[in-house]
Amino acid sequence: PLLLDDVTVQADDGRTRQLLDLLLRLSDERQIVLFAQEPVVLDWAIERLSAESRHLFRELPRLSTV
Repeated sequence: PLLLDDVTVQADDGRTRQLLDLLLRLSDERQIVLFAQEPVVLDWAIERLSAESRHLFRELPRLSTV
């Protein structure tokens, strides 16, 4: 598996979507687990991953900071 944590945090929306599309293509060959906090990543996942049952995404609850 390939584990990635916030790899798009410094990218603009266009580059983020390009990277996510690349990771989606790579997912044909390997399992990819991606952690992200940007809304653009969630929007992309809803658009692109909902259509196929082999993909799964989970939105984790936000933790409150005190």
